[in-house]
Amino acid sequence: LYPLSMIFGFIFAPGINIVFSNLPYINLPESELTNYIGFYSAMSNFAAFTGAFFGKKFIEITDGKTISVFNMVLQNKQYLLIFTAIMMALASYLIKKLQRLSDSG
Repeated sequence: LYPLSMIFGFIFAPGINIVFSNLPYINLPESELTNYIGFYSAMSNFAAFTGAFFGKKFIEITDGKTISVFNMVLQNKQYLLIFTAIMMALASYLIKKLQRLSDSG
């Protein structure tokens, strides 16, 4: 299954990345467009920097520590990915809830 999933990942990842990279530009107001794009770029770079920094620190702190879940031993890089997936799922749920509130109000 791993080789098959990697093939599908390499096929679908560029399309997903292109959609998500252009998503913030959909509802930008026409006035002061340069300011909004600059702010988005600055915050995006800041988020990437802090994510890389805290990810590296997390790996350094949890080096050699393992977690056993359902008789599977997970290393620090694996539970970092699981934590990231959970946070992305929660963010998606929050965005969906905010979108519903925005549509109804």
